[in-house]
Amino acid sequence: MPKIFFISEVAAIVGANTGALSPINPVGTVIRDSANHAQVNFNGWLLWLLGTIVSVSTVLVLQIIFSPSRMQDSTNGKKPVRGLALLKPVAIDNNDKGQLNPAYAICSTLSVLLFITLVVFAGTDVGLTAISLAVLLMLLFPEYSKNLARNIPWNAVVVISGLLVFIGMMMSVHTMDALENRLLGMTTNQIILLFIITYLTTSLSNVESSTIGVISLMTPMIFTIFGGSAHMSLILAACVAPALLSVINPIHIAGTLVVSYTDEKQQDAMFRRLLTIAFFIVPIIPGLTMILPAVML
Repeated sequence: MPKIFFISEVAAIVGANTGALSPINPVGTVIRDSANHAQVNFNGWLLWLLGTIVSVSTVLVLQIIFSPSRMQDSTNGKKPVRGLALLKPVAIDNNDKGQLNPAYAICSTLSVLLFITLVVFAGTDVGLTAISLAVLLMLLFPEYSKNLARNIPWNAVVVISGLLVFIGMMMSVHTMDALENRLLGMTTNQIILLFIITYLTTSLSNVESSTIGVISLMTPMIFTIFGGSAHMSLILAACVAPALLSVINPIHIAGTLVVSYTDEKQQDAMFRRLLTIAFFIVPIIPGLTMILPAVML
């Protein structure tokens, strides 16, 4: 089980985050609203499909690298004879042996559906809605909230909170508007601008825990610069699909969950593994995704 836990978790969180590009997802709705404001048309389902292709390809590569046959066990506390440290199995925490409470499962599912309804159709604040529903579940099922609070890596939460404040300040002082004007003042070459925006979006996503926050910052700039292109869906996918892979980063909310469900003695090893993979994704994946749209520009 420890040999397949890591890649299964990565596949789950990357797949879930890729679904954010769907037109019926809150993130997809934000992208559509930005496009409507800029009077730009694009195929939302094509964007989701292109993002899915990028994510599936990345997970397949990771499955090859971290295949069970390559994962080297260490016995009696000794280092494995061969294999990199990143390829050593990391055990999950099996301390929680409790059975799933059907009432808790049903209420959690209803909370997710209510969250989607309130955010998509009622336009409520994403963060406030999520926190309110989470607090309600904690009050209804205090025995589950105790286990959850114990597993949360609070040091990572503090880092994430600081980053949220930093990004919020950037939005309030119109930093991205100033950046857009400066970029357009530097060059009008769309290939260079695509390169800069693609890497900027991915880099921001790796230090910001909210995908919808980064996309809210970047999509208006994308539509302003490339709004007249006939390949808008392809350009959007090149810019935002690599950013969705940032969930692997251990300072991201999803990454912290993977670390929290790892055996306490091996959490540092899991943290280093996820951070290393994130550092490789930042320079490689955006460069690959922008090749096709750059050729068409």
